[in-house]
Amino acid sequence: MNDIFGSTQPRPVVAMARPKLLIVDDQPVNIRALHQIFSGDHDVFMATNGADAIAFCEASQPDLVLLDVVMPALSGLDVCRTLKGNPATADIPVIFVTSLNEPEEEGACWDVGAVDFITKPINAKTTRNRVRAHLTLKHQADMLRQLAWVDGLTGIPEQTAGRRAFGR
Repeated sequence: MNDIFGSTQPRPVVAMARPKLLIVDDQPVNIRALHQIFSGDHDVFMATNGADAIAFCEASQPDLVLLDVVMPALSGLDVCRTLKGNPATADIPVIFVTSLNEPEEEGACWDVGAVDFITKPINAKTTRNRVRAHLTLKHQADMLRQLAWVDGLTGIPEQTAGRRAFGR
């Protein structure tokens, strides 16, 4: 494939590290099903309640969270709202995996900041492809943030001496 300069040289491929997924569900059978789908290619972590999920995200920064909506004590909606309200965890994509399928329930998931919504029972292939798409988007966004805020020559954040991103 030719680039804009007519070159046919292959572009460098930036390898992604093994992605970290957090599965949050109060039902172990649901956690097991998702673990089987992703454990071969991902580092999979699990939480059975919202408080543990929030603590894990703050401490370990997973690349993506697969989150049930209906859980005792702290609902998935509350967990997502908390993650999106914290600058340290706001960029972690959240995909809701739930048996809820009414339009207003789905709308509530979008309203708190979800990037996708998958209904149970899950289709393994669809779930795998949606996770892959959102991990790719996150990886690209992370790379853009790095390029925008770090001087490419020195590796120093572009906040020093009044300079901002894009050579100002």
